Amino acid sequence: MGQWEALGAALQRCEQLQGGRRLESQAVLGAMHLLAKYGYDAATEGGAIQRAAAPTVSQIDQATAGWRALADIHDHHTVPVAQMRQIFEWVKGRAPTAAEMRALDTEMPGLPLYRFWHTLRDASELDGPALVPFHQILDRKLAQLHLDQLATNDERIDALLAALRDTYRDFNASFGGQARCDYNKVWLVAHEWLQDWIVRNRP
Repeated sequence: MGQWEALGAALQRCEQLQGGRRLESQAVLGAMHLLAKYGYDAATEGGAIQRAAAPTVSQIDQATAGWRALADIHDHHTVPVAQMRQIFEWVKGRAPTAAEMRALDTEMPGLPLYRFWHTLRDASELDGPALVPFHQILDRKLAQLHLDQLATNDERIDALLAALRDTYRDFNASFGGQARCDYNKVWLVAHEWLQDWIVRNRP
């Protein structure tokens, strides 16, 4: 049993010990966050990236589906879906099928991320000032790219990867201290995985 499967089993056992009562959302959020943090710490320790130490999107999804909704957690694709779809098309010369996009979840690094940090659009959902979530940071970076003005798909991929790198940097500046997590490490693993995927899938 892997770490994420073990976490899912442990959460289920905790509910059984509570007579079937739902766990507190903060306990679930904390458990998932720590397991992901330790995974990315291990994956980037010592220089060479050890991707196996980081969870995949599918591992997180399958092990924690019932508890993510309870704790307001999203299963973040470290290369967001829309951008991965575009990179797929640039590399392979065609759009991916739905099955191919689902298959990517089995190898792409994933990250359990608090909803308000991931995709919050309406600041009225929170009390007090809201920090800018990941996808809004990314949208602002993408708006500045003008990808249609670049001559080749390789240039477009490089520009998109730079935007993702800068998004993780800015996201980490806003949330990393509070989370006690270096989200730049998440990008290091995601970038290494993506570069490997591109090499493996070029015609």
